[in-house]
Amino acid sequence: MTPQQVIGLGIRLVSLWLVTNTITYIAFIPSATSSAEVSGQAHAAYWVGGAYLLGAALLWFFPMWIAHRLLPRTKFENKLEMPALEVARVGCSLIGLWIFSHALPVIAWVLLRAFVDSNDQSFFRTLTPGVKLDVAIYLFQIVLSLVLILRSGDFAQLIYREKL
Repeated sequence: MTPQQVIGLGIRLVSLWLVTNTITYIAFIPSATSSAEVSGQAHAAYWVGGAYLLGAALLWFFPMWIAHRLLPRTKFENKLEMPALEVARVGCSLIGLWIFSHALPVIAWVLLRAFVDSNDQSFFRTLTPGVKLDVAIYLFQIVLSLVLILRSGDFAQLIYREKL
């Protein structure tokens, strides 16, 4: 693999990360704003989600064009001796670990705080609708991160093709 191909794989991984963030803006936020007082603002979440999807599509379909703009061209003899599929697999696992490390402490804090504030009633009932939405988002992120980590080989095959 050339250095540009490694960067191209990284760009495709960033594209997948953008798609995972899009899910929040398209699925969760509009449903939360429809029940809140800001129901007219749901369209802003769709615009942000659309911008994320557009950015993800550009990164996914043009990784090598971007990689050649980031790194100067090298000769084909300048290769890094790493199997491309393994680099993609490691990248998927690292993204999964990063998402997991971001979501787990937040959900643990929210659930601990709700448990402490609940007294004798169900701690889930003490949560406000906004906090319940946050719990749903972070639980989704934890599940997604575990899928990325445990099924990294499948995602690596999706990302890596012989010709990027």
